[in-house]
Amino acid sequence: MRKIISLMHISLDGFAARSDGDLSWIIIDPELFSDVKHFLNDVDATIYGRVTYQLMESYWPFIHKNPDATKDELEHADWYAKVQKNVFSNTLPQVTSENTRVFNGHFLDEVQKLKNSEGQNIMIFGSPSLTHQFMKHSLIDEYRLTIQPVLLGKGIRFFIENDQQQKLERTYVKVYQSGVIAVNYKPNLND
Repeated sequence: MRKIISLMHISLDGFAARSDGDLSWIIIDPELFSDVKHFLNDVDATIYGRVTYQLMESYWPFIHKNPDATKDELEHADWYAKVQKNVFSNTLPQVTSENTRVFNGHFLDEVQKLKNSEGQNIMIFGSPSLTHQFMKHSLIDEYRLTIQPVLLGKGIRFFIENDQQQKLERTYVKVYQSGVIAVNYKPNLND
């Protein structure tokens, strides 16, 4: 069965974005980009909410036209072009982008179909509102977080109140020169 992995950049005080959706506070330097690229080696499908998908579509398909694009950005754009993109949204109409499917309405059955299908892991990029729904239904198999050295004070929370306590097991940690800390957790199913 494929795993669903949540990749999220969060502030030290637990926010995934400013209240207006701004992400300019996130540090993604060559050192971090290299590791994120490594984490994508076992991912051949993505999940997005509408907002994150539209953000990605406004950037990655056009990066090859940017003369200042880095080698890492060009490689990521190539990966983005070929990966299967699954967008869960009740407001986004069907799209014509290659390798993209839009799912409207109740998503639990579709997520189970994705998890049971052939392939590598599936990664949720950002998409905090959608990720909250996945958390609520215990669909996250691993969290890959980059904790950014900033306190936002307010914004869009990554972790929300939940009736269930869930213990996690740390599987990876790395401190970067920038002060970013990458940490991966998986649910501790023995507890």
